Amino acid sequence: MVTCAALYRLSVDADGEVDVDWRALYDTGTSGGLLLPGSGTSPTLFGTEDDLITICDNADSQINLLVIDRASGMEVCKTPLFRPGESATENSSIGHGDDVVIANNAGFEGPFLPARTMFPGLERYTVERDDQGNPTGCTQVWKNDDAIINSNQLATESGVIWGYGADPDVEDTDIFYLGAYEWDTGEEIFRAYVGDGIPFDPLTGQVHMHPDGSFFLGAVQGAILMRDASQ
Repeated sequence: MVTCAALYRLSVDADGEVDVDWRALYDTGTSGGLLLPGSGTSPTLFGTEDDLITICDNADSQINLLVIDRASGMEVCKTPLFRPGESATENSSIGHGDDVVIANNAGFEGPFLPARTMFPGLERYTVERDDQGNPTGCTQVWKNDDAIINSNQLATESGVIWGYGADPDVEDTDIFYLGAYEWDTGEEIFRAYVGDGIPFDPLTGQVHMHPDGSFFLGAVQGAILMRDASQ
């Protein structure tokens, strides 16, 4: 679990008592972050050895991706994200295999305010391992400074990252799109227009994928369903 000060691993002993296995402090910053002080991410468990956990910190100006060894609480890597002054997140990372993908939410001023103020950005990192399979650090796989999806989910079979966001280049209104990006390269495949204005604002919420290929999203004034035009 993550609090506004630290990341914890908790366990329950045979008597039902909760123990703190380890506590990992992180940079909470001084600016207050976006909606709350501290990390905007809930923890993501990942790793080919099922041994890693990741959050993002709340460092001033430019947040960091943190990857932690799940058994020991030791830091595997700390990597700055996006661009100074345009770096924040209020969504959990994608964790798949030894890789992590993070979407940018910097510029989010709060619920019911314009979503187009959010800065673009989507980045993927991989955890490097030594010959014994021990994690040794993180390397950037790709960086897309133009991706407008402020939330993201991965369809593992197709290798497509799906997300939702407003176009920051439109000045007068929020125009929301469902966006599709390549897992391998980070390149945009397409974006599909959804709607204009506050009724279509998910408040940085996630796209939820159904096995039949449909997409569901909760927005300010209701639920949104999208599916392939051929259906």
